[in-house]
Amino acid sequence: MRMVPGQILRSPKLVRLALALALALLALALSGGASRATAAVASEATAARSARWSQLADTVFQHLGQEQGMPGPIATAIAQDADGFLWVGTQAGLARWDGYRFRSYAPDPALPGSLPDNYVLTLHVDTSGRLWIGTSAGGLARFDPRTDRFVVYPAGENGLSNAFVRSIADDGLAGIWVATDGGLDHLDPASGAISHQRNDPADPLSLPDNRVVALHRDRHGRLWIGTQKGLVRRDPDSDQLVAVPLPTADGRVPAVGGFCEDSEGRLWIGTRGAGAYVIAARGGAALPVITGTSNLANERVFAIVEARAGEIWIGTVNQGIVAIDPETTTTRAIAHEAAIPSSLSDNTIWAMHRDRSGLVWVGTSRGLDRHDAQQRAVLTVFGAKGRERGISDPDVISVLPLPNGQVWVGLGSNGVDVLSPDKAEVIGLRPDPARPDSSLPSDRVLSMDHSNSSVYLGTQRGLFRGDFSGQSMTRMRLPGRDPSLSVDVVHAVGDTLWLGSWVDGLWQLDARVPGSEQLIQHLPIERLVDRRINAIVSAGEQSLWLGTANGLDRLQLDTLAITHIAPDAALATALPAGSITSLLIDARQRLWVSTLGGGIAIRDGAQGDAQPRFQRLTRAQGLPNDNVNKLLAFGDGEVWASTDDGLAVVDVESLTLRALRRAHGVAIPAYWGASGAATAAGEMLFGGGGGLTIVQPPLLQPWRYPAPVAITDLQVGGVRLPVGQFGDDRGPIIIQPAANSIAVEFAALDFSAPERNRYAFQLIGYDRDWIETDVDRRLAVYTNLPPGDYRLALRGSNREGVFGERELSVPVQVLPAWFQTWWFRALLAIAALLVVYAIVQARTAVLRHRGRVLEARVQERTAQLEQATARCAKPA
Repeated sequence: MRMVPGQILRSPKLVRLALALALALLALALSGGASRATAAVASEATAARSARWSQLADTVFQHLGQEQGMPGPIATAIAQDADGFLWVGTQAGLARWDGYRFRSYAPDPALPGSLPDNYVLTLHVDTSGRLWIGTSAGGLARFDPRTDRFVVYPAGENGLSNAFVRSIADDGLAGIWVATDGGLDHLDPASGAISHQRNDPADPLSLPDNRVVALHRDRHGRLWIGTQKGLVRRDPDSDQLVAVPLPTADGRVPAVGGFCEDSEGRLWIGTRGAGAYVIAARGGAALPVITGTSNLANERVFAIVEARAGEIWIGTVNQGIVAIDPETTTTRAIAHEAAIPSSLSDNTIWAMHRDRSGLVWVGTSRGLDRHDAQQRAVLTVFGAKGRERGISDPDVISVLPLPNGQVWVGLGSNGVDVLSPDKAEVIGLRPDPARPDSSLPSDRVLSMDHSNSSVYLGTQRGLFRGDFSGQSMTRMRLPGRDPSLSVDVVHAVGDTLWLGSWVDGLWQLDARVPGSEQLIQHLPIERLVDRRINAIVSAGEQSLWLGTANGLDRLQLDTLAITHIAPDAALATALPAGSITSLLIDARQRLWVSTLGGGIAIRDGAQGDAQPRFQRLTRAQGLPNDNVNKLLAFGDGEVWASTDDGLAVVDVESLTLRALRRAHGVAIPAYWGASGAATAAGEMLFGGGGGLTIVQPPLLQPWRYPAPVAITDLQVGGVRLPVGQFGDDRGPIIIQPAANSIAVEFAALDFSAPERNRYAFQLIGYDRDWIETDVDRRLAVYTNLPPGDYRLALRGSNREGVFGERELSVPVQVLPAWFQTWWFRALLAIAALLVVYAIVQARTAVLRHRGRVLEARVQERTAQLEQATARCAKPA
């Protein structure tokens, strides 16, 4: 039956269906709105977490240079090709980085197709994946990976306008634009035809100057052309050039230095002496970038990169990098510091590039720097003597977060630095020998805790008390105790203060009234099994755990009875040997013990004191090092540990471990025992030799980059061949019979931590299984292969050991020798048959001959018998 519109809502079934559909759409809209709101809140929380330390935390770089094989010290240009290799231009040639070594290219007059000039000014990878090189005196070159040579486009008649090539850009139609010192050129690679655009003084719509220094084609197809006399734009639907003013205070027209288009569509413009400008995504005028941390308006800017979403890096000459948030316009300075090895290698920035994995590469006058801008979970505030910003001592011996958001760090010899992350301030509480009772000593601040708005500091020269402002510092004197004796552990439990000393045991103070602390009791060293107390933690209201250099003690507060748990390295369920550095009680009331040399030991809280049993976590379970220095709890689900070789996070339920090292942002090589604390904001702070590490666990993300695999070296029969002609969808590797050997070196192009990548290979048709190998043996070698067609499959993982779904597959054809060909084998088979036939015939002939001889003998014998019989038959 056909239903007319007036009848639709009269059907009860359809009414119910419509109602259900409406409710479903309403629920979907509400859930979508809730999801967006939740995502927005989560995004804001993430931004707040990362912003809290953004001004104090240092930007950590890894450095590459001539020591790793780069041909020259100055990195002038950077690009990543279609295969994933990183290319670096220098003033001494071109280099390709595969994560393990540089492969260098330099001019060679005796070698046709070599690089035309040592001085590389610019690199560009076009939409077809081709690498273009602009040089200072050799014009333009295109790298041909199939021949490992260069196709050169020199200046001259029918060539480029000038051999000085500063910049290259796509035209959107498989051609390229070339910026030279003689004008703007266009190259059609298919035909080789080159056309020119030059300045015409009589034409105001022509180029403002023939010295074209920078090019950029934006997402709308517009070509931005920077010259020595300003900026012009060429729209895709017109050949006319439109002038784009760059306003300056004195009215002069600045020369353009470089471009960067960010993910939001803003165009950033660097100049040569007038700083940087930005044009909004919606268009409009170019506005100068104003910063409060650097005199950017007078800087030369050749390189700009979007380091990550929401942060633009502006590279300057002599002033390092200015990092700017486009939305808030807040900035921070990134500069070289001689005392910080992980800082920017030099303050002169020539080139910057963000690769496909998100790593940011910076070319300076001292080499090539790498930074993971996506990683914000692990931050570092470095320490060095004489630092103008950051921590003023290399050794962070103790850490104390306060309720007001400050973080106090106890130093090795320079008192305390009070860090205010939100304000980006560092206030120093410095030693003053002239005021020994009202200033900290120039020795280690070993431990700190707070109670009732006072900070108590244990040092190698006694106990001190300060207020939260840091303006007051007083040496504390206890009855019957030398005030200059060391206090190794300070532990506050409410209004009670516990002090542990290697010299004279355990002390308990009433700290309800700051400045009038009262001694409750003293447990002398004679009562302790080991007087070297390193850690104290409360075990309920009536007991304390004491971690010592030789075991674990449980102190009953009502009776002062001590139960000692001795270490036993030989027994797997016993407390491991090694000095205890920290103690922690988790949400399940289990006691966690960190040791030097024995890893982590975990004691179930339900156990009694008799025959305690521990579960151990060591390097065998994934710890980066068995010297564990500090344990911190993050919520109820994780325990974080600092070690002598990075950090580790433990899942408290499964006790599975994950190690964090340099690739994850851990820039401190080793940490001090007991140095660390958790903040109210959920940050894990660890002090070490070199500064302070800040971990924000919610921001920790797995590294998911699927590393492409590429051949880095190929030898067939001992002869090196160009690697670019082999691989997926390329020609096979052909092995001649006289050179039956092949050696293929390959690499997974994850540059974040190439030493952690894993490898495997299999020659399909020859190997039964995958052959796994490591970074030191990234080589597939085969000799004396049987003739036939094979396929060499190559696999590589990223730094987390995750292999990509797609492997590199290379066809291999082993040609037969003449004696291995089918026709030779056929002839050999025929010859064999003929030989067999001849042998059979000869054998048959022999047998026949023998038969005839035997037959003749039989006949002869028969005749003789017949004759004898005949003689016998005659009558005598």
